[in-house]
Amino acid sequence: MRRIREGTFDLHQEEDLHQEEEEENEIKIFNENSENDNDGSSSDPHVYNIAARALCAFVSTHKRQAIVISGESGAGKTESTKHCLKFFSDIVGGSTAATTTTTTTTEATIEEKIVRANPILEAFGNAMTVRNNNSSRFGKWMKLNFDFAATTTSTGAGGANIPPMVGCHTDHFLLEKSRLISHSSGERSFHVFYQLLRGEAPDLLSEEYGLDPKPESYSYLVSALAEAEADNDHTNSPPSYDESMADNTMADLGDREGFKELTDAFDALRIPYAEIMGILGGERASRDEDEHTRDE
Repeated sequence: MRRIREGTFDLHQEEDLHQEEEEENEIKIFNENSENDNDGSSSDPHVYNIAARALCAFVSTHKRQAIVISGESGAGKTESTKHCLKFFSDIVGGSTAATTTTTTTTEATIEEKIVRANPILEAFGNAMTVRNNNSSRFGKWMKLNFDFAATTTSTGAGGANIPPMVGCHTDHFLLEKSRLISHSSGERSFHVFYQLLRGEAPDLLSEEYGLDPKPESYSYLVSALAEAEADNDHTNSPPSYDESMADNTMADLGDREGFKELTDAFDALRIPYAEIMGILGGERASRDEDEHTRDE
């Protein structure tokens, strides 16, 4: 996660690296403290504890286990989900090398791909609300797939062999589609719009997408506060954005870095460039393709 930009380290990514190292140390300490606690039942309540108990029960009984993460807005559902996935990835990760023969040194493992898919889900499904800057505006059901028939090299507490993780399937439901066209004062639409406008190079935004890099140029990204003001002036002009408004609609939540994480996730999951352009390019990409077809 640490990259060099123009000869200097990016502070935000250095902080991310430090956080990742802390998480790995926490998982290591949790495992060491759980050597005599096979199912985690005697440990203090913790997201790793819940994940460990589910994994131990899954390995010992060969029966499906479910972890339900719920709570009010801002309670930490999104972060808890990521911690669970990181825990499973670190615990099970060692078993992949024994069963994978075609993976190159530059290709992400299954576990890494599952963890790195999160920026995609968050970009297209999360938004800033008055209670939470990274609120999931949808529900998801993630199914992690393991292969008991494969040779294992990963060993859990109590000497139990942990089967390798071979995939993940995510079902989504109750996506807040109305946020695409309207959102309350002090809130934003989905992250991806701001990430694209603030993270992509301005010349590419103009040439490839036909977009203005300023989020306030688009009525769909302006909150209900500005829309109401436009309605009151009885004109047909689009809603205006006034910096003096007590509104965080255009707040920058690290959107440039978020766009980099999004494109890195696309690369890690090996999503073809044409599909990425189809997702981000929208109608302009389709129109250009249709015109090119007609010219031929």
